[in-house]
Amino acid sequence: MSRLIFEGDTINRFGKKIPTPFIEKIKVFESQIETELAIYLHITDDAITNEQIYEDLNNLVLFTPGERNGILVGDSFEIVGDRIYNSEAQRFAKLFYKESKNFDFERLGDRELYYYCYVSISNDEDGNPNTNLNEVTRNTLVSAIQANAYDERKNYSSPLVYEKVFDFGGLLSNEPVIIYEDALGLPCESVPLQSIQKNYYKTTDTFREQLKGEIDNLVASYGTTENQQLQSFLDSTSFIAQTKSENVDFIVELDRILNSFPSRTSTSQIGTLYNRLKDILFSANDALLLGERLQKKLVPNTKLIDLRGGFSGTVEGREWGRRNEVSYEPRVDDSGAFLYNTVLMERQELETSELLTEPNFNVTSIFGYFFLDYEKALHGKSNISQIYEVEKLLNIFGNKALDLFFPITKTEVIKFNSDVRIRTIESAYSNNRQDGNNVTFTPTRSRQVDKVVVTETDGTSTTTIPYTLLRGFDLVESLGDYRLLAFEFQDFEASTESTEAGQSYRFNVYIEDSTLDFYELLIAQFEAALDAINDYLSYANEFCSYNNIDNKFNDFFVEAIENLYGSRFPWSEAARVFTIHLDLINNASDGIKNIIIDNAQNQADLISPRNGTLDALQNFVENMNSFYEKYYGDQGEVTIRIASRRTADGTYEPSLRDNTQFIATLGFDDLPNIVDFTVENVVQSDEDEDDGTSDGGYAGSGRPAIIVEGSGLRVTTGREITRRESPDDREGGEVGVTGGAGGLSSTTQGAS
Repeated sequence: MSRLIFEGDTINRFGKKIPTPFIEKIKVFESQIETELAIYLHITDDAITNEQIYEDLNNLVLFTPGERNGILVGDSFEIVGDRIYNSEAQRFAKLFYKESKNFDFERLGDRELYYYCYVSISNDEDGNPNTNLNEVTRNTLVSAIQANAYDERKNYSSPLVYEKVFDFGGLLSNEPVIIYEDALGLPCESVPLQSIQKNYYKTTDTFREQLKGEIDNLVASYGTTENQQLQSFLDSTSFIAQTKSENVDFIVELDRILNSFPSRTSTSQIGTLYNRLKDILFSANDALLLGERLQKKLVPNTKLIDLRGGFSGTVEGREWGRRNEVSYEPRVDDSGAFLYNTVLMERQELETSELLTEPNFNVTSIFGYFFLDYEKALHGKSNISQIYEVEKLLNIFGNKALDLFFPITKTEVIKFNSDVRIRTIESAYSNNRQDGNNVTFTPTRSRQVDKVVVTETDGTSTTTIPYTLLRGFDLVESLGDYRLLAFEFQDFEASTESTEAGQSYRFNVYIEDSTLDFYELLIAQFEAALDAINDYLSYANEFCSYNNIDNKFNDFFVEAIENLYGSRFPWSEAARVFTIHLDLINNASDGIKNIIIDNAQNQADLISPRNGTLDALQNFVENMNSFYEKYYGDQGEVTIRIASRRTADGTYEPSLRDNTQFIATLGFDDLPNIVDFTVENVVQSDEDEDDGTSDGGYAGSGRPAIIVEGSGLRVTTGREITRRESPDDREGGEVGVTGGAGGLSSTTQGAS
């Protein structure tokens, strides 16, 4: 591959009369753009002849962006090789020139940037200077053409050679290049043509001109016609001939027009035009098929090398700063930022005939929901969020990547009377799945309710206990992937306790933070990729692995190294890993997954043995090593941030390693009023009047049953009791209540 440039039609490739410059590399630095150019010459084995060839270079001027008078080729280009032979024993010389230009990237804005060059003859055959050599060129290809800088010189200049350096948005343009290769792998120097059968063939300018001329003559033969449909097809055919004759798809576009004809019989004007056009097109296609077939290939652009600080630890001045400017906050949160201070709660007074501890006294049921913003905790409180932006991690590795590293381990619902803990409902979790409930009571308190047995109208009984459960829920507008967790809780207590002043609840959610284990996995992956790419570089540096003329790897090395690594190539893995970490640390790809993928693929192409260069590989490995030492090495910025350490005076300074648990906690004392559902408040309708033949909805000796439908309570009337009201002072005043499936549908405070 490395010497194919010297095979085939080298006269057209290197220039017939004027040498064509080659842009070999464009290196982008923080404030400079360095370009390496080459000129290739046909020389002989006769020293005197060669001397004359080199002497002719003194009459050539190189123009690049911003050059007013051009650069004298004979003085600027250096011979780096003059004994280059191809398979036909033709001899060549390579001349090399490197220039560096200061560039203010801030001025670029949201524009594209091209580098271009061409060579012009300074003096004509009579020794007179050619005109227009002092005209100023511009910094982009488009503006250069608009200013006619090249157009006015093209009659005594080489072809205009250009390379896009930056796309819109300031991104380095490493777009793949389309080439067409012959059977030997040699690139076609001219634009090929695609046949009707969609294959590609080598052709000549004469062939294109002849086909275009026949189309023009066909259209002209019809003159002006009043047949609008015929005129439309003539216009379309002419338009293709004028705009597509220089393109690859010239014949394909003509065939598309041909296939759109509604009539194909010679009895109509449209049909006649169809047949005439078909004859021209098919004859041209048949002639094309006799030519040399080409293979279309998409190859990476290996000319552009980004040497800005982005690969050594900064992009456009952006250093790693995740949480650097803010001290790490305490791990316990009692602000309501993570456990929402909006608690949905309902308190109902029940009367039941069966209690575990003591029969025949009233019980207050406390039921409701509290909410944990797991997403906010993971993004803002986890250890790994102090190093990387969690959103980026989830975008790259999946939304559930950190779930097992930041699991809920326990919830607590604690009832207080003043400052005295009365009881605790504790629920344990394993791998984010609930593992049972445990209720503990204050030993000194009487009338503790840990179970309620409800008798239904048919005589069956249902036992219900205090609990906390994680419930699935969603909003009307949908939460999507956002993890807002809803915990359902239920508690019971003696009614005499419910009305005491100073009552409150505290909700605690415990999360185990092992996200640094995920960080360790990322670093282990980075280290493995770095070791592998260093091994690959050691192979590449060996003698004869690359060609010192174009710095590309030799064929035997390409085949050997690909066989060595099989399908898991270290250059692909290293490029992927490094690109991810450049974005995580320096925001090099702005967190956009598609850009990360594209940048990784482009970088892999630049360092692969098949398409890359040794210089690009050496530069990549150096940058990756430097990046690792700057952030992840023993004294790296991230390493120091994570590790437990002691200050110079011996005192202990906490670090991320010391924070292995996060506790979201919320105190809640805005308890809603109590709704009374005792027997005195039940009013029977006429239809439900007891006729003595049934229990009329009452269980036992005239006491009310709690009637259960689904998972809710069906009660007809009720009455509110304030927390400070004595049970013996209750008076009438009915409040209608209907219990829903969740028990939260009510007219009382705190219900929803």
